[in-house]
Amino acid sequence: LREQIEAMDGCPPGESEPTADTRPAGPRRTTLAAATADYMDQLAAGKTSLISLGLPDVDYAIGGGVATGEMIILAARPSHGKSAVALQVIHHATANGIPAVLISEEMSPLALGKRTIQFATPEYEEHWQDRADQVRGTLDAHFARRATCRVVEGCGTAKAACDEIRRAADEDGARLAVVDYAQ
Repeated sequence: LREQIEAMDGCPPGESEPTADTRPAGPRRTTLAAATADYMDQLAAGKTSLISLGLPDVDYAIGGGVATGEMIILAARPSHGKSAVALQVIHHATANGIPAVLISEEMSPLALGKRTIQFATPEYEEHWQDRADQVRGTLDAHFARRATCRVVEGCGTAKAACDEIRRAADEDGARLAVVDYAQ
């Protein structure tokens, strides 16, 4: 994940703009036939690994999941569930042992925590306070079966988000980054 971020933004950690030494030499050119042959070679060699988004229709539409280094953009009008989809992708990935990082500029960690309780427990929200010990036990079991997901809010810039993704890749082994709010 770290290498993919550096390849995308061209900025080594701590630098705000690419320098002549770090800037790619120029555009890469190929043909569609050559790109297809390269993909088939990787597929035949077993070098492809897809991360399922946990959204069967979307996974099917994009060929089975997201490939390493691939960026998927999910767009919709305001209040149409993009944050809920982002959290669903995180829950699915971590349930499958894939460490992740969620850059959230839309929801606070507390709001994400509330949504996770709704996802992880069958208890109705009005019973959470009265059954706090039971809910905590359910949550402990939920997280015991999952990889880590680091949540970062307030990045403010693409560079800060890239730095946080690098940090999560280095420190937590994150293999999936979800950015909620790409404006």
